[in-house]
Amino acid sequence: MPRCHRPKYLHLSSKAKDDKPVALVSTKDTLYNLPALVDGGEILYVVEGPFDALKIDCYGRENGVRAVCLFGKHATAHQLELLSIALSAFDRVTILLDNDAIAEAQDIAQTLSDQHASNKIRLGHLPNAVKDPGDLTMEQVRGMRDW
Repeated sequence: MPRCHRPKYLHLSSKAKDDKPVALVSTKDTLYNLPALVDGGEILYVVEGPFDALKIDCYGRENGVRAVCLFGKHATAHQLELLSIALSAFDRVTILLDNDAIAEAQDIAQTLSDQHASNKIRLGHLPNAVKDPGDLTMEQVRGMRDW
Protein backbone atom coordinates (compact mmCIF):
# COMPACT_ATOMS: atom_id res chain seq x y z
CA MET A 1 0.00 0.00 0.00
CA PRO A 2 1.47 3.42 -0.91
CA ARG A 3 2.38 5.67 1.95
CA CYS A 4 0.41 8.91 2.07
CA HIS A 5 2.15 12.22 2.56
CA ARG A 6 0.64 13.83 5.62
CA PRO A 7 1.16 17.51 6.36
CA LYS A 8 3.13 18.31 9.49
CA TYR A 9 0.46 20.73 10.72
CA LEU A 10 -3.17 21.08 9.73
CA HIS A 11 -4.55 24.56 9.27
CA LEU A 12 -7.37 26.31 7.48
CA SER A 13 -6.77 27.32 3.89
CA SER A 14 -6.77 31.01 3.03
CA LYS A 15 -8.54 30.15 -0.25
CA ALA A 16 -12.16 29.08 -0.54
CA LYS A 17 -12.53 25.36 -1.29
CA ASP A 18 -15.93 23.68 -1.50
CA ASP A 19 -17.89 24.44 1.68
CA LYS A 20 -14.89 24.33 4.01
CA PRO A 21 -14.19 27.24 6.35
CA VAL A 22 -11.63 29.80 5.25
CA ALA A 23 -8.84 31.23 7.41
CA LEU A 24 -9.03 34.96 8.09
CA VAL A 25 -5.26 35.24 7.59
CA SER A 26 -2.80 32.88 5.96
CA THR A 27 -0.27 31.34 8.35
CA LYS A 28 2.44 32.79 6.10
CA ASP A 29 1.14 36.33 6.76
CA THR A 30 1.43 36.14 10.52
CA LEU A 31 3.50 34.71 13.35
CA TYR A 32 2.23 32.34 16.00
CA ASN A 33 2.27 34.16 19.37
CA LEU A 34 2.34 37.58 17.74
CA PRO A 35 1.40 39.34 21.03
CA ALA A 36 4.87 38.43 22.35
CA LEU A 37 6.26 41.10 20.00
CA VAL A 38 4.14 43.75 21.68
CA ASP A 39 4.99 42.59 25.19
CA GLY A 40 8.72 42.57 24.47
CA GLY A 41 11.41 41.06 26.66
CA GLU A 42 15.09 40.26 26.70
CA ILE A 43 15.31 37.55 24.04
CA LEU A 44 12.93 36.53 21.27
CA TYR A 45 13.41 33.09 19.74
CA VAL A 46 12.07 32.57 16.24
CA VAL A 47 11.23 28.90 15.65
CA GLU A 48 9.49 26.80 13.00
CA GLY A 49 6.42 25.37 14.66
CA PRO A 50 3.74 26.42 17.14
CA PHE A 51 4.58 23.67 19.61
CA ASP A 52 8.23 24.80 19.65
CA ALA A 53 7.12 28.39 20.33
CA LEU A 54 4.57 27.34 22.92
CA LYS A 55 7.12 25.35 24.93
CA ILE A 56 9.81 28.05 24.84
CA ASP A 57 7.36 30.84 25.64
CA CYS A 58 5.71 28.93 28.48
CA TYR A 59 8.91 27.92 30.26
CA GLY A 60 11.07 30.89 29.29
CA ARG A 61 8.73 33.84 29.85
CA GLU A 62 9.62 34.29 33.53
CA ASN A 63 13.28 34.68 32.47
CA GLY A 64 12.61 37.28 29.75
CA VAL A 65 12.58 34.69 26.94
CA ARG A 66 9.70 34.76 24.45
CA ALA A 67 9.06 32.87 21.21
CA VAL A 68 7.17 33.16 17.94
CA CYS A 69 6.89 30.69 15.07
CA LEU A 70 7.00 31.00 11.29
CA PHE A 71 4.84 27.93 10.57
CA GLY A 72 7.74 26.51 8.55
CA LYS A 73 11.40 26.91 7.66
CA HIS A 74 11.07 30.01 5.51
CA ALA A 75 10.00 33.54 6.40
CA THR A 76 7.86 35.55 4.01
CA ALA A 77 8.40 39.27 3.44
CA HIS A 78 5.41 40.00 5.67
CA GLN A 79 6.75 37.80 8.47
CA LEU A 80 10.14 39.54 8.21
CA GLU A 81 8.32 42.86 8.51
CA LEU A 82 6.60 41.64 11.68
CA LEU A 83 9.92 40.39 13.05
CA SER A 84 11.45 43.81 12.53
CA ILE A 85 9.15 45.04 15.31
CA ALA A 86 11.01 42.70 17.65
CA LEU A 87 14.24 44.59 17.08
CA SER A 88 12.91 47.52 19.10
CA ALA A 89 11.04 45.38 21.67
CA PHE A 90 13.81 42.88 22.52
CA ASP A 91 17.48 43.06 23.47
CA ARG A 92 18.22 40.12 21.16
CA VAL A 93 16.44 38.11 18.46
CA THR A 94 17.65 34.54 17.94
CA ILE A 95 16.68 32.44 14.94
CA LEU A 96 16.44 28.84 16.22
CA LEU A 97 15.13 26.47 13.57
CA ASP A 98 15.36 22.68 13.54
CA ASN A 99 18.81 21.17 12.94
CA ASP A 100 17.88 20.33 9.32
CA ALA A 101 17.20 24.01 8.56
CA ILE A 102 20.54 25.69 9.30
CA ALA A 103 20.75 27.31 5.83
CA GLU A 104 17.23 28.71 6.14
CA ALA A 105 17.99 30.09 9.61
CA GLN A 106 21.13 31.76 8.26
CA ASP A 107 19.14 33.33 5.42
CA ILE A 108 16.54 34.77 7.82
CA ALA A 109 19.19 36.13 10.19
CA GLN A 110 21.15 37.66 7.30
CA THR A 111 18.07 39.23 5.72
CA LEU A 112 16.99 40.83 9.01
CA SER A 113 20.54 42.03 9.68
CA ASP A 114 20.85 43.52 6.20
CA GLN A 115 17.45 45.22 6.33
CA HIS A 116 17.98 46.81 9.73
CA ALA A 117 21.74 47.05 10.18
CA SER A 118 21.20 45.50 13.58
CA ASN A 119 23.64 43.57 15.74
CA LYS A 120 20.77 42.20 17.86
CA ILE A 121 20.13 39.24 15.56
CA ARG A 122 21.76 35.90 16.37
CA LEU A 123 21.73 32.42 14.92
CA GLY A 124 20.78 29.90 17.60
CA HIS A 125 22.15 26.39 18.00
CA LEU A 126 20.42 23.54 19.77
CA PRO A 127 22.29 21.52 22.40
CA ASN A 128 23.87 18.22 21.34
CA ALA A 129 21.38 15.41 20.71
CA VAL A 130 18.45 17.88 20.39
CA LYS A 131 17.11 18.11 16.83
CA ASP A 132 14.04 20.27 17.39
CA PRO A 133 13.29 23.10 19.86
CA GLY A 134 10.15 21.21 20.87
CA ASP A 135 12.42 18.46 22.25
CA LEU A 136 14.08 20.79 24.77
CA THR A 137 13.51 20.02 28.43
CA MET A 138 11.99 22.53 30.81
CA GLU A 139 15.41 23.06 32.38
CA GLN A 140 17.03 23.67 28.99
CA VAL A 141 14.39 26.25 28.07
CA ARG A 142 14.77 28.01 31.40
CA GLY A 143 18.51 28.29 30.69
CA MET A 144 18.06 29.72 27.19
CA ARG A 145 18.66 33.28 28.35
CA ASP A 146 22.31 32.33 28.84
CA TRP A 147 22.78 30.75 25.40
